[in-house]
Amino acid sequence: MFFLSRILAFFPLIHNAQEIHDWFPTSQSVIEETAKASALKFEEELERFLTIPLEERTFDNTIRTWDALSGGIFQASSCLSAMREIHPDKSIRDLADSSSQKLQQIFRDALMAHPEIYQACLAAEKNSSVLLEEERYYFDDLVLNFKLGGMALPDEQRALFGKIQQEIAALESLFNRNIAENSSVLYVPKEALVGLEEEWIAAREKTEKGLYKLSCDLPTYYAVLGQCSVRDTRKAMHKLFNNRAFPENEEILKQLIAKRDQIAKLLGFSSFTACSISSQMAASSENAYAFLKQVKERASIKAKSEFQKVTKNLPESVLLSDAGQIEPFDAMFAFSSYEKERFSVDQNKIAEYFPLEKTVQGLIHVYEKFFKLSIKEVSHSIQIPDLKTLEIREETGGLLGVILLDLFPRAGKCSHRGLHCSLISSYSPLQGPNYRALSLIIGNFTKPTKNSPSKMTHSEVTTFFHEFGHAIHNVLGRSSFWSFCGTRVKRDFVELPSQLLEGWMLDASILKLVSSHYLTGAPLSDELIANLKKAETFQLGTWVQRQCFLSELSLALFEEGEKKDPTALAHQIWAREKPHEHCAPTNHMHASFPHLSGYGPRYYSYLWSKVFALDLFEKIDQEGLLNPIIGTHYARTILSKGGGKDPNQLLFDFLGRKPSVEPFFRQFDEIIK
Repeated sequence: MFFLSRILAFFPLIHNAQEIHDWFPTSQSVIEETAKASALKFEEELERFLTIPLEERTFDNTIRTWDALSGGIFQASSCLSAMREIHPDKSIRDLADSSSQKLQQIFRDALMAHPEIYQACLAAEKNSSVLLEEERYYFDDLVLNFKLGGMALPDEQRALFGKIQQEIAALESLFNRNIAENSSVLYVPKEALVGLEEEWIAAREKTEKGLYKLSCDLPTYYAVLGQCSVRDTRKAMHKLFNNRAFPENEEILKQLIAKRDQIAKLLGFSSFTACSISSQMAASSENAYAFLKQVKERASIKAKSEFQKVTKNLPESVLLSDAGQIEPFDAMFAFSSYEKERFSVDQNKIAEYFPLEKTVQGLIHVYEKFFKLSIKEVSHSIQIPDLKTLEIREETGGLLGVILLDLFPRAGKCSHRGLHCSLISSYSPLQGPNYRALSLIIGNFTKPTKNSPSKMTHSEVTTFFHEFGHAIHNVLGRSSFWSFCGTRVKRDFVELPSQLLEGWMLDASILKLVSSHYLTGAPLSDELIANLKKAETFQLGTWVQRQCFLSELSLALFEEGEKKDPTALAHQIWAREKPHEHCAPTNHMHASFPHLSGYGPRYYSYLWSKVFALDLFEKIDQEGLLNPIIGTHYARTILSKGGGKDPNQLLFDFLGRKPSVEPFFRQFDEIIK
């Protein structure tokens, strides 16, 4: 264990939230020092690692040591990547991005230059007479990832593989940066904002000529598309938003398609889609397509019913296309108007019951109750605007981890509606201390004004609860393998725990607990909750069709072939998967679809995990959504395992049977009735 103990000495061990400042690189000097020290440590320990003779290789001195060695450099890279997403200074963001990429490149170069790492791990397994269940699972997963990482290729092909991977990493980083740093704005007179609340309008910046500035952040986009009754404003905002990072990201995407196809061919796969899904729960692209086919057949009936109801009596400013389709810039407004008329649900009025500060406190209380945790806000000294720090402790007081909240938009910040970043893992090596987790939740919710607090839509409340679920998974997912800690699970399983928790946000007792009118303090009434649930589930068919469109698009872009026209492909799939909504020729939403870099062809994971999450939700709901007995059982059976067990087995362990798609389909049947 000597090699492992040397590496573990470099892992950050935090005892309270104040100490995270030392591991959170917010300045140029700290970023440079973090990158330099991490690279040096990795290279020094790798050199020692490579000196062990094959006959002396053991599971501990080789496989566990390699896990910690790779974990150390990736953990440093993750902390640097977080600065790229949230730091207000562009020069710091750029430095953090380049430093993170350099660390990842050092790791990739090591793999490509030292195929003996692969051979060493094979020898260690051979020399180990008995392996525990998690050790066997880790070894099999490691070998598969080594093969998918090009380690088993001949020297010449492996060198080419490494070169292409380096190019892909640079392209992915640039793709995401172009989205985050897009500064597109729309300037309109006040009469172009009819339908939006006066308070919201007053909070916009104004030019000397009296024009209002509409930025392309998500709160602004959703407000305009959902509430503005001026069609030209909605149309202009939709066009601007769905052309962010175009045309530059169109060209980057073409290069990513070509290079990922080359990677797949080198590994012996017909396509990058097939290659990418081979290591997931779905196991094959055929299974992913079959799943989508099964789901969308049921969804199409519901979506058609929704479209017919909404278009029966359209608002004055909404016009169907010549082909009888709704325009994408009209869809949100039309559905919102229908909700107001049919369900008496005005999302602006609902948002008055969700002032951000009190709502977040209420949501955190739900987590405390269900998982038997203590979660408290504490002070910190990190120089990031609006950043909040939470300590997550056991009921007995022991620190489990720290969660950072960065919830408001600002220039250059990551534009995701909600995003979780795992920075430090809940790592428990066989010998050594238990490391506490550090998570970052990024949001882009409406900022408070002088006269009003930040108010969250019900959708935003659900988004926050979802992302906090990822953070809790990171905190509670403890493993003796760094690569299995927290949310390091199969990509098409990682969303399941958070998708499961979304069910809490449609439960009447939970909604009463977390809602509090910003003026009166009153919770949502029974009538409002009943209507809200009807409104939220009304669009289920349309939502599934959108998810199928995004899933099919991500799959198709990375099917066999180096040359594809992303715009043509996106429009073709849109026409097939969203038959009731017109796709304008100027729509290039794929250029600002960030999942195409990280998830690649695996966006189907969201719908896949949603379907199985509903099966788990039914079981938990029967026991009580605030019942700590079922909560701690769920945490112990699924969350605490991290990635250390086959997700299919995790579901079986919790349910006592194989998971079923029927709860998801029953949702459709009940709503259609």
